Amino acid sequence: MKNIIKIAFIIFIVCLFPDFSFAEQKLPVKKILMIYSSSPESAGAIKFSKGFKDELNLQKHFEIDYMFEYNELSRNIRKTGYLDSLTRFLKEKYAGNMPDLIVHQLRDYRDKSNSNYFLRYKEIFPNVPVLLTWTNELEGFMEIKLPDNYTGVFKRMDLTPSFDLILQVQPSTKKIYLVIGTTKFERKFLNKTLDVMKEYGNKVEFVILNKQPVAEILKTVKNADKNSVILLSSFIQDSDGKLYLPNDMITQLTKLSPVPVYGTFYNFIENGSIGGFMHDNEIFGKKTAESCIEMLNYPERKNIPLKIVTTSNYVFEWREMKRFGIKEKLLPEESVVINKEYTFWELYYVYIIAAIIFMIIEGLLIMFLL
Repeated sequence: MKNIIKIAFIIFIVCLFPDFSFAEQKLPVKKILMIYSSSPESAGAIKFSKGFKDELNLQKHFEIDYMFEYNELSRNIRKTGYLDSLTRFLKEKYAGNMPDLIVHQLRDYRDKSNSNYFLRYKEIFPNVPVLLTWTNELEGFMEIKLPDNYTGVFKRMDLTPSFDLILQVQPSTKKIYLVIGTTKFERKFLNKTLDVMKEYGNKVEFVILNKQPVAEILKTVKNADKNSVILLSSFIQDSDGKLYLPNDMITQLTKLSPVPVYGTFYNFIENGSIGGFMHDNEIFGKKTAESCIEMLNYPERKNIPLKIVTTSNYVFEWREMKRFGIKEKLLPEESVVINKEYTFWELYYVYIIAAIIFMIIEGLLIMFLL
């Protein structure tokens, strides 16, 4: 009788919790080798890694074993024999411990010489699929003929959402000063943007600041017209060939500009930008992870098309909005406003209304009872 009761109890538990298991089921382990060409400790790389891992943690098909390499190509590319030494090192290190997938964060945009080293992975890691990322659709990687087990996730480059946003948030804008550098990628992006600008006709005047030294650009920005805005796209190199960090450029612009300075990268907002339609590396990491999951689930799949993904969202800095009198109701619905300072009413209006209603009801009850 006792055995019958035990069996009935077990059947009841199994029916009640169909996913219940008396023994922990181990998921298969997939090894992902993350290879960085530039510093993995940069703010952008850290955000990318967070989005990448957060997205992979959501899937329930396998456990992830991460392996990491930082190949330091930008530092050592000119050293005689470095690439061959790196190739031998990777072959020896991963012999007998091959990853299931390689995620290669492509070179730093300022380095011109190491862009195709990733093609050697076919020799170093035979039959291991490779996912290229950490770059955009205009850097030239989409033009390279890749092995059939390679693919890539590249971010979309388009200033149309930024232009539309500016005209929506500040409809009185008559002039947009576009600040952009002179690297090969930036010139290519500008050429694409010039075609976009034609679509705006007489709605707004565009002033392109890229042929002057930085000192001249800053002088122009300092004397910007009243009904205008500044938009910093990307600034890696000026007309004299001098290299810059975009964060330094946005800081200089915001210190001098009498009008709002919009940006295209999330970290700009931490350096004085009012915000805009901003590329977010965390979103980029999530989109890259989605492709990783697909490749891990179907490792034999070949000739996977390259993806161009939108990695931006609307982000604004509340104090800069307040400074320039920009109303929150004009922002796109999905906008994120950071550093917002709430009024007493905004913080406690629910409690205030509840208290008023309670006092009214209490007053009516007292009157009724009297």
